[in-house]
Amino acid sequence: MKLFQDHIWNKEVAKKVVDLSVICLEYKQMKQMKDELSKQIEVLNRKNSVQFWTPTNDGRCERCLVNPAVAEDILRMNHKCPYSLCCTCLRNSHVNPIVCHTCGKEIEPFIGDGVGAILVAGYDECNTFVEDIRQFAMIATSRVVPSMCIRESNLKTIIPNEKDSLIEIKTRILKVLEELVMGSGIHTLLFYYSGHNERDKHTQNNCLQITKNCSFDLCLLSDNLRQLMKGNAEVKIKKTIVFLDCCYPELVDMPTDKVIQINACAQNTEADAIKGDASFFTKCVIQALTMKTMTATEYKCSLSECDSRCLIHEDYISVERLVKFISHHADNTKSKIPIISQLKNVTPNDVYLAYNYHFPVQFDFEIEMKQFGDTSQSESVFHVKVGLPDCLELGRLKTRLWEEYLGRLAKITITPNARALVNPDMFCIECKSGPSKQDVQEIEHINDLPRKQFLKFKLRDMQRININKPVAMLLKNVTLIPEQYRKTIIDLDETAAKMETDKKEPVSNLAKPSIILEEDTHNVDAFFEKHGNYYERCLNEWLSIIKKHMKENSKLLKGHLEIKCETLGDDGAGFVTFAIVEEI
Repeated sequence: MKLFQDHIWNKEVAKKVVDLSVICLEYKQMKQMKDELSKQIEVLNRKNSVQFWTPTNDGRCERCLVNPAVAEDILRMNHKCPYSLCCTCLRNSHVNPIVCHTCGKEIEPFIGDGVGAILVAGYDECNTFVEDIRQFAMIATSRVVPSMCIRESNLKTIIPNEKDSLIEIKTRILKVLEELVMGSGIHTLLFYYSGHNERDKHTQNNCLQITKNCSFDLCLLSDNLRQLMKGNAEVKIKKTIVFLDCCYPELVDMPTDKVIQINACAQNTEADAIKGDASFFTKCVIQALTMKTMTATEYKCSLSECDSRCLIHEDYISVERLVKFISHHADNTKSKIPIISQLKNVTPNDVYLAYNYHFPVQFDFEIEMKQFGDTSQSESVFHVKVGLPDCLELGRLKTRLWEEYLGRLAKITITPNARALVNPDMFCIECKSGPSKQDVQEIEHINDLPRKQFLKFKLRDMQRININKPVAMLLKNVTLIPEQYRKTIIDLDETAAKMETDKKEPVSNLAKPSIILEEDTHNVDAFFEKHGNYYERCLNEWLSIIKKHMKENSKLLKGHLEIKCETLGDDGAGFVTFAIVEEI
């Protein structure tokens, strides 16, 4: 109670709020208490809530009451009510929306919301430009590093196939343009291209080399946008932002009132790119958006050729700050290429591109390790901290945590290729969703991480098996399982039929299903009789749990259960994995 600020909280009300919070945290049967708690909170609000919001008028954020508020004209771009907010709370509103205390409407952040993006990768034998676009797309939509904060549904990537014809390429680009402009209500269109540019000899237009033999005239994009905007009230595009990471880029005549264009080089200059690595310009843009230029102890650039202190100090990344940032890199490396920007009818408030998220990104994970062959008890639990770049993709994060898991496996000699053999998808990342131990939720998307606490990395529970969600168990010696049974497929339809005839029997005593292998049918009973009680207990228990889950989820019966054994070391220790596949 001593931590409450007197000028913010009434002490009597604060004590009641604390007591209710303690009940919420400690009471396990929350569903039974929900109605009673709701009534108490409603009474508390009715008796103590203020009728009108009284701002502090001291330059602080009215939400956190700690940080200085951003300039009023910046906040008023998307919301007209008086409400002082800091940059941190605005950035956090992409994860936890803020409702205005005056009008009751959700406050729309002026960065990210209302922005639609088209990202196009050019042709390259080493997929350098494809990787540029993939990296930029990941950062632009990330909530782990909330910088641009573009909605995933409003970002479209064009990764051409070498077999695509020019007509197919045009159709794909112009189709996503129409989808964004007509269907999503965006007010800003962002176009990003990384690749080669073949300037038209007659018109001098930018002709983007999408495949080895096909080039896309960028004027088609502006012409089609002009047609969509003409006399159409649904189109709300007011501003376009164009990034051209290519050689000899020309200025693009976009039909919107406001235009921002940033080129990797001048019109008569070649851009800098290393095959198989990344283009210099895109690499610098991504560094600015993620502040990868900083280390934990010193603000030194991560580019090996640059020994300068490259840093953006302000809360926001504007066009001017981004160009200055990239130019500073270029001046301190062999590149020396001038970065060109062009603005049309742009006000000071239009140039903000992203939040300057320069804080450390790190998540604490609890890693749970099961005993050999045990489905219930944990052998050990340890904690690891994971930061960038591993936290930007769920698959990459699981791979990193799997390596930590592998490194803690005691008494196992790990073979060099063990890391590549095991599928990290058999692991899951869980978070607490309620007060009891059973209240857990699996993280399905990397952008859910910032909103969750008490993160745990573990083998997925057997009863949570599903399509694209395999489960596994660690065994001391998987080589004891006969080779012909180490890769088998169980017919789930046959299993379901057997379950229907054995409804009165306990699940653990259900007859074991037949196994389909190379067009021959084998019975698991013979395998159990031959190889003793240990594997009979383990495999029977696992299959029983999976069959019970199948019975509760009829959709799983349309597939097949695939069983694989994968060894980790020369001593035979490894995983038995179970995966539901839709086709054999």
